[in-house]
Amino acid sequence: MSVGGASTPEIQSDYMKEFVAAYKKRVGEWNDEAGTKVYALELILAVLKKNPKALADTEEFKKEMATFSMTNPFVKGGNTKLEFTGQADFGRRSQVGVPLVVNEFQDKDFKTLFVGTIRN
Repeated sequence: MSVGGASTPEIQSDYMKEFVAAYKKRVGEWNDEAGTKVYALELILAVLKKNPKALADTEEFKKEMATFSMTNPFVKGGNTKLEFTGQADFGRRSQVGVPLVVNEFQDKDFKTLFVGTIRN
């Protein structure tokens, strides 16, 4: 068994598939780590778009982190959120919340068992 994040084909939206294709074209092959890092950039840019003052004022950014939430563009279905998590563990929402994908290695391949999220 393994736990990964975000990029399993079963949950990818068309937007994520476009990102994967562009990544492969530029780099030559897919790397699952890129599937988690893309979340951070998207989330940071969305916060800055909502509150441009957050670009120059970290306190403004921190305020946005506490409540910011958007539809996750990388997961199909449109019913998951992209937001900061970590309240329960760190006392503040400061971690990028990516889907957690639990896989089982079977017959020389990974099979997704389930996809979960961290709740605050």
